[in-house]
Amino acid sequence: MPGIEIRLLGTFEVRRGEKRLHGFESQKVRALLAYLACTADQAQDRGYLAALLWPEADSRSARQNLRQAIYNLRQSLGEPDKGKPEFVLSTHRTVQLNPEADIWQDVEAFERASRYGLKSAIEVDMTQLTAASELYRGHLLPGFSVDDAPEIEEWLWEKREQLRELAMRGLRVLIGSHLENGDYALGIDHARSLVELDPLSEEAHRTLIHLYFLAGRRSQALIEYEAFAKRLADELDVSPLSETQALYESILSDSLPGPKTTRRPDLSAPFVSFEGRDQEIEAMLDVWREVVAGESRTLIVDGPSGVGKSRLVKTFLHQATSEVRGAVLRGRAYDLAPTLVYGPVIELLRNAWRVGRAEDRHRFHRIPLARLALVRELLPEVAELDILETIDPVSRIEDRDELFAAIDDFLLATSGAPTGGRPNPLVVFVDDAQWADPASLHYLLHLVRTQRDLPLLLVMTCRPRQVGPEQVDPLLGIRRRRSTRTLTVEPVDQRSIRRMMDALLEAEDRKPLTDFLTERTGGQPLLITETINHLCDFDHLVPSRPQRWRLADPIDRIADQVPETSAELIQQRVRRLPSSTRRLLSHAALIGHRFDFHLLRRAGDEHVLVVETAIGLMLEHWLARQFPDAWASTHRERDIVLWAQGARRGTFEFAHKEIRKSIHSALPEERRPQLHRRIAEAIEKTSLDRSEELAEELAYHYLRADASEEAATHLRRAAERAARLGADQSAHSYCADGLEIAVRLEAAARSKAERERWRATRRCRSLWPESRFRAPRRDPTPHHATLDDPTPHDPAPK
Repeated sequence: MPGIEIRLLGTFEVRRGEKRLHGFESQKVRALLAYLACTADQAQDRGYLAALLWPEADSRSARQNLRQAIYNLRQSLGEPDKGKPEFVLSTHRTVQLNPEADIWQDVEAFERASRYGLKSAIEVDMTQLTAASELYRGHLLPGFSVDDAPEIEEWLWEKREQLRELAMRGLRVLIGSHLENGDYALGIDHARSLVELDPLSEEAHRTLIHLYFLAGRRSQALIEYEAFAKRLADELDVSPLSETQALYESILSDSLPGPKTTRRPDLSAPFVSFEGRDQEIEAMLDVWREVVAGESRTLIVDGPSGVGKSRLVKTFLHQATSEVRGAVLRGRAYDLAPTLVYGPVIELLRNAWRVGRAEDRHRFHRIPLARLALVRELLPEVAELDILETIDPVSRIEDRDELFAAIDDFLLATSGAPTGGRPNPLVVFVDDAQWADPASLHYLLHLVRTQRDLPLLLVMTCRPRQVGPEQVDPLLGIRRRRSTRTLTVEPVDQRSIRRMMDALLEAEDRKPLTDFLTERTGGQPLLITETINHLCDFDHLVPSRPQRWRLADPIDRIADQVPETSAELIQQRVRRLPSSTRRLLSHAALIGHRFDFHLLRRAGDEHVLVVETAIGLMLEHWLARQFPDAWASTHRERDIVLWAQGARRGTFEFAHKEIRKSIHSALPEERRPQLHRRIAEAIEKTSLDRSEELAEELAYHYLRADASEEAATHLRRAAERAARLGADQSAHSYCADGLEIAVRLEAAARSKAERERWRATRRCRSLWPESRFRAPRRDPTPHHATLDDPTPHDPAPK
């Protein structure tokens, strides 16, 4: 079951998931829960609580009443999930809501958001203040009273006033910001909230009247004044102050200045067009024509980070599949992340599943059941197929070739070929292959070896200088095949940069900015894009009309203010964001290139609204984008702009790998272990039913959290999973890492029992699975071979 949710602002409500809890037997039990919730950071003395709630009873009776109240509180909250901490910590001296339990409290969340939002008189976080205003749904326990307990009544009044003052302070800051930015509709909403909290505040009413006028609601402004004047007369027998009357008279006579007209137009961020790759696109289309003719081809796109390999491939594939129908399946590998066993292959399978399910799920029924059962071990979603209900799970994959054949069948089912007819072309696109696990690369080598007679295009982007020793053999085997073409991507030239600026800027600014970008970036597309984003974020580049921008200052005057590296450009842009967004970006960078809304929220321990707003800012500033479930041939890069106006839930990814890398590197080393632990714990809480599947990720985060015992546990599970899936090298790698930790923990043990436990763990081979399957077949290439060796090599058919 989910955890506990306690709401005390505007109501008294306790929920567990969708169920509202009603078992609190008295007002004093509710008062006890409210007091513990509002003082959750410290344990409360039993004697003090007993005297607070039962002041007229003798000490013994008061303590007995407290014991009964605590018992009822435990019964009402229910038992925690198995293995989870108790909701209430109780000793013979103290009582406390367990800070380690899964309990969310609106008072605590409101105070935290307000504290972060109002850091000082000069530093505020509007995102956090907005979240705080949403959380404050009313006064603390309005109308709540406790008979014969005056001290708890006094505490409740003081706490209620404290929270009310905090809410009003945050609202005043929000209103001032909305006035300055011209966001009058939002300002009205917050001003109305302020008036509700302080109905007789003349300043609050005067602000609301002014906002109504600025928003073009003149009649409502006049009505608001007259209603307020009547209330003052009825309740206090006074008239509004002269300032308020002067405001009313100026609105009545139309002499009050109107709204500002200098507000920045509500346009999207600049979109840097894709230019200067005509030759590369044409070379790739030549390979595509061979595939359409029925040939199997492999295309490797090389080049350093930031040169535009992925965008080049996506542009080519959109063009190719718009002319000839073909399915595109995409898988990726990631840096600064666990090397997941069959990670890119699982993404390919998930793409195939979503494409096939959307078009015709019955195409999967043609695959032999035994092979579907093997695919199910990598892709649990396949269990939705009714035909698999009678097939037991596979305990261990002994024959790697049979697994590879099952993957082939599943991927090729998306080609849409009619029975006995010619299949449509199929594209398998693997991004950043240099970081893929060995098992995935061996599968891709198998694919190009065995599927020679199909219209199949394998496209891989790669950074040759970053290939690890375990990846060299399969990548070299793919590269040296006669059906493989290699394309090295270079920076763009000045003419291409000029074309980018022609599509972006007003005519008078194109040449100076083109010259500046040519000299400063060397034609690196990522550096060009981040420089443009930097100029926009710092208001050096401002919108002039829809989809057109202009320089606010001459470029030679601001050149020294623009960093020269992409990392510095990104880090300066990030520093301008609200602190809550920066914190969540740091969490996302440690989670991985791809991050989920719910995991980010739990790891960051933030309110839903804060996370939604932060993700909106990430999208708006081109730092992140929604992660596509499957390839869509109608998708355009410009659609990313629209995502900033859409949903804030789901799965997202960084807009470029270097953005994540820059945010990751800027995070202080001493903070990373704590954040990695929070991420690991959040993964465990949000994915209880996928512990084995996520073992590699959990091991990765616990290792970086310096949590050796937890890391060893998950490394063992990762090794077991890798061995069960037939991933020889990965299984041995996880075993080696886990046994190394066991040796280290044995040496560091403080007691004999602990030392013996880790010695037994290290020596017990049954805990560390050894592969019983044959090692992957290696190409007959020398061990010193590198990816720079272009010699074609076609091994004899199997």
